[in-house]
Amino acid sequence: MRWALAIALVGCGAPPPPTRADAIAEALIDRDRALIDERPDLVAGKLARMASAPQEFLAGSAALFYRDAALDALDGDGHDFGQILGDLHAESVGATFDDAGMLIDCLDFDASTPAPLAWEVRRAGLGVATAAVLAGRDLDGAAAAAGEMAAGYLDALDGGAAPLREGDPALGAILGDLLADARARRDARAELASSTAIGPSGRRLLRDETLTDPPPPFDRGLDGALAAYRATRKAGPVADGWLRVKDAARRLGDGVASFADLRLWVLVEGDTASDGDDVLLELLEERDPPLAAAAVDNGERVALAGARLDATAGVDPDLGFVDWQGVSFRVRRVTAGRRALDLDETADALLDRVYGETDLRALARAVGRVMGAAHARSADPSTILAAIADRDAFRRAVEAAAARDVERLFDDYGLFVAALHARGPLLGAR
Repeated sequence: MRWALAIALVGCGAPPPPTRADAIAEALIDRDRALIDERPDLVAGKLARMASAPQEFLAGSAALFYRDAALDALDGDGHDFGQILGDLHAESVGATFDDAGMLIDCLDFDASTPAPLAWEVRRAGLGVATAAVLAGRDLDGAAAAAGEMAAGYLDALDGGAAPLREGDPALGAILGDLLADARARRDARAELASSTAIGPSGRRLLRDETLTDPPPPFDRGLDGALAAYRATRKAGPVADGWLRVKDAARRLGDGVASFADLRLWVLVEGDTASDGDDVLLELLEERDPPLAAAAVDNGERVALAGARLDATAGVDPDLGFVDWQGVSFRVRRVTAGRRALDLDETADALLDRVYGETDLRALARAVGRVMGAAHARSADPSTILAAIADRDAFRRAVEAAAARDVERLFDDYGLFVAALHARGPLLGAR
């Protein structure tokens, strides 16, 4: 079966403490406590998605991971403190682009915050180890993948932080195919083809189970909100007419960690009055990251993190933020050229030998390089390398931590699924 090896890992290793299920439920409930009264169905939908597969559980449980990291005192000596990407795993790294072409980078800064860099190294090790297990590798293979990630991280800190661009043979077939697919979708403006239609009154967003009318009070006042966003846009303000609102909808069903957050898609006028250059923007509600509460507005936190940590200044030029109707939003363009890896499809292709071990190692190393390049923009890389000191020992430590953490992840996944069945769709929260 598809998940045979993955599910077999549930129960491996030492038995969990008797209260581990309570700790899992508490961490996940605390993460969304502010939304449980307001949007119980969406919070229940998020938890159901997390129960659907181990990777989904990983993607939605950063709060649990960082809670454990704090309890384990994985904080280094303070010399490796910087702005982390926040939730780095195989599906948060993917294809994007700038004026020079397609490249691989982190796509998700929702959890970005100042924190010990060592915590993120461990989170990334868990991410690639999970991908390896889902692709049929045993724990030794999962640890080896984490070791490749660590090697890529060191490469980037050594000065190999150049963008991972399409055509680089070191990317392997998995990421090479992802980039080619994203480029074709970008050039075809696939985001407009799949979500909009042109009628007698011009282009409009389609309405279906994923795109519905915006809820009050977000069904009015968008022009004013976008006027405020203009001043925060990463690449600078655009001409006034560029952001004229043509239609707006609430987007449902996207993401895992952000599943219950308010997400609005706004169709705006492009550079001309032609329907052919319309632009689709996303306003995503941003809340406190899984670590400490943000010191600044959360939309601003995420937008500034992206601007600081993106692979190049030309990535995501429409990134910005706005506070509107009492909600903090991150704003960015919706584009089919920004495409995350689908780990289910990738794992199936690895199991079917469409891709091989070399491609899996290349993927793991790319995750490490993306993280290392971001950390080198966040802190002095020479200081990070000095803290690491023994590189062989560092790689062995990353491998050992990944092996332990991936066992705990699958143990936790089994406990979480059982708790959801026993306690109800909100894990017993009221």
